[in-house]
Amino acid sequence: MTTTPQHFTRPWREDSQFPDTSDFTLAEIATDMISSARYEKDPQAHLADVLPKTFTYDEMRRITEYLAACTLDTSRLAQIEARANLDEDARWLATQLRCAWDQLAELRRRIEDAGSLMHTTFVAAAVRYPRQFSRIGNPTA
Repeated sequence: MTTTPQHFTRPWREDSQFPDTSDFTLAEIATDMISSARYEKDPQAHLADVLPKTFTYDEMRRITEYLAACTLDTSRLAQIEARANLDEDARWLATQLRCAWDQLAELRRRIEDAGSLMHTTFVAAAVRYPRQFSRIGNPTA
């Protein structure tokens, strides 16, 4: 049996309900569950109960890693840009990355705010962005 993190009240599933599912799809399922949990009396307790019933420990690890990769670490980029010993190419790359991240953040905001104006799941999938991500703790939203 897999060890269970302290804040989870039950052991993780041993068999997957989502075999051969991509990390993106798992992240979408999890973000929907996490976003919906805010309507529960105790969202943390609800998630501590429902996530282990839904995912294996390995699937939850993959989801966590995927969502971490979706977070734009602008403070780390600022630290890199502040280094005095960056050569011209590295500065140019950092500037391009900041520009791309700004545009990506704006695209994510527009996807989240589009409502019924478009099929947001379809658009979000095109950029591999799990919808509702900004509502579950993305600091750049």
